[in-house]
Formats: sequence, structure tokens, C-alpha cells
Amino acid sequence: GLCLTRYFDQSRAWCEARGASTLPEVWTNWRDLADALDLKPLELTRLEQDVVERGFPPRPAAAATATPPPTAAGISALPATCSPPCASPNVPKAGGGSTFGPPEDPRKYVLLEEIGFGVTSKVYRCQRGEDIFAAKAIGLKKLRRLPNYQRFSERFHREVSILLKLRHKRIVKLVDVVEDHDFLYLVMELVKGGELAEWIVRKGAFSEVMARHMFKQIAEGLAYMHSKGIIHRDLKPDNVLVDEPAGPGQDLPEVKLTDFGHSRLIDDGLASTLTARIGTAMYWAPEVSDPTLAARGYDLTADLWSLGVVLYVMLIGFFPFERRDLVDESLRCDVENLRFQRRASGAELSEEARHLIRSLLVIDPGARLPLQECLRHPWVTNSSVAPDRALEFLKLSTEPSPDAVEVRVPLVVKPSPEALHSLRLDLQQWMYKFKFFATILRQEVVANLGDASQAGQPELRSARSELQAIVERHCGRGMIVVNDQKMWSAIQSRPAAPDAASAP
Repeated sequence: GLCLTRYFDQSRAWCEARGASTLPEVWTNWRDLADALDLKPLELTRLEQDVVERGFPPRPAAAATATPPPTAAGISALPATCSPPCASPNVPKAGGGSTFGPPEDPRKYVLLEEIGFGVTSKVYRCQRGEDIFAAKAIGLKKLRRLPNYQRFSERFHREVSILLKLRHKRIVKLVDVVEDHDFLYLVMELVKGGELAEWIVRKGAFSEVMARHMFKQIAEGLAYMHSKGIIHRDLKPDNVLVDEPAGPGQDLPEVKLTDFGHSRLIDDGLASTLTARIGTAMYWAPEVSDPTLAARGYDLTADLWSLGVVLYVMLIGFFPFERRDLVDESLRCDVENLRFQRRASGAELSEEARHLIRSLLVIDPGARLPLQECLRHPWVTNSSVAPDRALEFLKLSTEPSPDAVEVRVPLVVKPSPEALHSLRLDLQQWMYKFKFFATILRQEVVANLGDASQAGQPELRSARSELQAIVERHCGRGMIVVNDQKMWSAIQSRPAAPDAASAP
């Protein structure tokens, strides 16, 4: 159960050199063995726990200084660039001036307003002197009560390790790591433009010029990750951050990948194959979605399918397929006959864009277009638009579409982790049903309901009503906000749909 079989030959050589012929002799000198094998932090933790359970002594304090044990959070000691655990906890309260930091500077960071939340964490803006960062606060106190806490602990450890390993302009930068008794704080660069998901909602669908600009950067970041042997496993617009342009005609939007909680180093010594069906189902590759195929293992190519779905969503505005757990003839038929339906106000996709999407959405993992080939694909390298015109198109593409109808439903009651999970599942089904894109941003569910020209259609009213009913079921009743007067008039003038919980 220690998952140390890859050290068998080294262990045998150590035993022969030390003359250790019985297990008690090995356990008594386990610290020397661990040093000789140069175990990774989690491997060292498992070995020490096993030794202690057998009645042998753990590492003494002096040894712990040289090779620090895991902290209370199960996060192994971090490199010198990261702050050690805090001496006293500070409960994060947005806007309340709460502080956190290492023991020598416990007020190093000041928490500002909350800017996002997830099942196990919240994200705040935080300040250090004149510098502003994003702080991901992972609550440890409640997690420790869970029977599967060790799994969460290992996931946090992986995320920290991966962020420390990845240094690239397309990857959000980890600045510091601070831990106290109740929270683990990941201090990262603040990307002010928000999530790519929010941009898609604002636009409904991107122009090919804008989608190309975004796709190229996402592919660059993913290619860098894969070059380090790291799979993302949760690539989606919600996990892509966009920096807004500094000004007209100046810097273009920059993309950075984020949220590496599900990421894994392919050959990390802990597992020979990846089999877990984790991430977001709408972006799962078939070999992840199908339990039988997942049990056989998958690799980096699973990210390529997710990349294809992201590109499709950017260009079309909704998902290419309904989620299926099994790779069957129905899915094969849908893949072979993939449709590229555009919104009423959008132009038809170019054949090059369609070819790239089809080259990524391939059921056979080995047949998907490699990332380096993606970056050399004719659609990506297209230079038919003059540079000055491209800048103009990109500027227009970053602005909300005047025809896109954006709907916002506030979360009156902040959802619990369980309610948040259920809300996301219901939104997933809503997106499949109505072919519109929706996401959770801060304290709202934000959705795009197509073009203003479609305002009077019964299907759009039904989509709006069901969306509000979903939010009310999980988070209480809130007044729906629509950015288009024509759509709002259509909502007001028609009777509520029978399945709607309420009308605005």
C-alpha cells in the first residue's frame, strides 16, 4: 500500500550494503533508507506513517529540520521561495482587513473583497504594500473532519507542486504559499480580465479572429504543461483567465491557464496510469467519460479533446455534444456528423476552423492532432488579415456584442459546497437542453440567450424561466436582470412557463 515498488532495486542494494536481513532491521533504520532512496514528500509521509503504526519511532526534531514533515494540512514542506506555516490562524473575511502571513510577518497580506468561490475554496483580492494579488483560501478546518481528507490533502499538495514547477507566461504565476491552522493560502498574480467563460457569455460567440487569438495562447500554455509531463484534466473556459487590453491599439488580451487542482504529473511515482473520472463532464474526452475505458487508463491526449470543446464553444456558443458515459455508435455518429450551427447574427465558420475542431474531437486518442501541429495549423497561422485590421477586429471582439442577450440571476443565498455542486449539474443539463452557455460568476449565474432578434421565441422564454427556477431551487429567489429591452419586454408580455418556479 506504500506505492514504493519502483524503489525495489535500490532498497535491495541498501539492505545488502547495511547487512539488513529482517524487516525489524529495516524499520529501525528506516530514516537512513528514506535518505538513500531520496523519497518524494508524500512517499516519505506514507513511509513514516507505516513505520509509526508498526511501533517504531518517527523522525526526531533534528531530522525534521533537514527534511520537514508534512504540516497539519498534509502539505509537505515547501521550497524556500514559499512562506512556512503561520503561527496563528486568521479567518478570511472579505473587506474586513483580515491579514495572513508567515510567522515572521503575520500581517504580510491584507485580504480585500471576495472575487470567486468553489467547493473547497474562496478567492480574494489581497494586498501586500502597493502590490495587489489574488489569494486562493482553502478551508482546512471542515475538510479535516471528512473521511477522505487525505485525498483532498494530496490534491492541494499536487496543485502547489505543479504551480511551483510551471513558469510560463500562459500559466498563472504562484507568488507565495502560506498556511495556518484553518486555511492554506495560495497567493497568485491577479488577472483582471476575468474568466474566459464570462467573455463567451458577453459575446455569445467569438469571431474567428478573436477565437484564433485566444486558442493560440491556450494551446501554448497547454503545450508547455505537456512538455513538463503534466496533464491539466479540467481544461474549460472557467479555468482560463483573460487579461483585458491595456488600452485601444495597445496590448492584446493575454490568456493564462489556472486551477490545477485536478492536474497530475504523468510519471510522479504514485500511479503508473491515470484512471480517475474527474474534471468537468462536458469537457471529458470519451476515454475519461466511459468508465470501462477510464479504468484502462488515459494520458495527455485527453486534454486535446477538451481543447477542441473549448474552441467549439468559443466559436459556436454552446457544446458540440450531449454528455454520454459510453462510447457507442450514437457518439461516433455525432462526432462524424459534427454540426457547426452559428447564431443568427454570426457568419459561417471557415473550413479551416471546422477542420481544426474535427482534428481534435476524435474518439481515438492517438489520432488527435498534437499541440505542436495545432499551432502550425493553417487556421491558427492564418495571416490573411492585415496587422492593423487585425488589431481593429480584436478590439471589437473584446467588447460585448450589441446583439447578445445576457441574463444574470443573483444567488440570493450563498450556496453550500453541496448546493454549488448540484447547481452546476443542473446548469449543465440546462446548457445541453437549450444550447446556450451559462456560468457561475461571483454571486450570479450569467447566461447568454442568443440574439435580441430571437427575443419573442417561446424557446428563449422557456430557457429563461427554467434558468431562474434552477437558481431559485438551490439559492433562493432573485430578480432576473436582462441587458436587452426587447427581450425584457418579451418576458414581461407573455405568461410564465408552467415549469417556472416564478416570474420576475
